[in-house]
Amino acid sequence: MAEKKRTEELVTVHLFKDANKYKDDVTVHVNGRRWTIQRGKTVQVPKAVAEVLEHSMSQDAETAELIARKSEEFRGESKNFM
Repeated sequence: MAEKKRTEELVTVHLFKDANKYKDDVTVHVNGRRWTIQRGKTVQVPKAVAEVLEHSMSQDAETAELIARKSEEFRGESKNFM
């Protein structure tokens, strides 16, 4: 029953939109249900959907940090071979 409550409680989200990578709508699946969220608009979604979006953005940020760190390590190591 707690899962149903979290799915029904609505929260406000706003997904960034640009003309490049972040231009398409985002589809989220939770417990067999599907929501399509428009980028660039403030919308109400169930709290569970907002949590999925937050986790996704957090993971994207961690991935970007890892890529930056590994790229810097590679640049440092490659200088030793020149």
